[in-house]
Amino acid sequence: MDAVYQPKTKETRAAYEALLSFIQQQFGDQPQDILRGAADEVLAAMNNDKLKGPEKQKEVEGLLNTMPEARYTQLTAICRLITDFSQDSAAVATGEEGDGALDDDIGVAVEFDEDSEEEESDLDEIQVHSSSGP
Repeated sequence: MDAVYQPKTKETRAAYEALLSFIQQQFGDQPQDILRGAADEVLAAMNNDKLKGPEKQKEVEGLLNTMPEARYTQLTAICRLITDFSQDSAAVATGEEGDGALDDDIGVAVEFDEDSEEEESDLDEIQVHSSSGP
């Protein structure tokens, strides 16, 4: 899974790097995509308005393993510095996006032309003409 969150300022990039470092300390050496995916999940949980104090901590510890209160407080402080994380990013990170959200994010439009059969027959004729030697 590619990371969803992309820092938009120098300040949030620094905070995000601190978050990645924090997560690496929790998990040990892991590939960058694993760390970034975990960072997305942590940011989504920390920015979830439906979760309050202890519920939020339980959710985060479910992602990163149990940690001392001081360590969780440090994580909370880092996450507060990331001010450009949007709820849209949180929905994608947690898999809660609604119908069509993926299409909107990627921006892929598929259109079918009624003339496609005619175009194919035109191409066939061109290939026939070009392959008939001199």
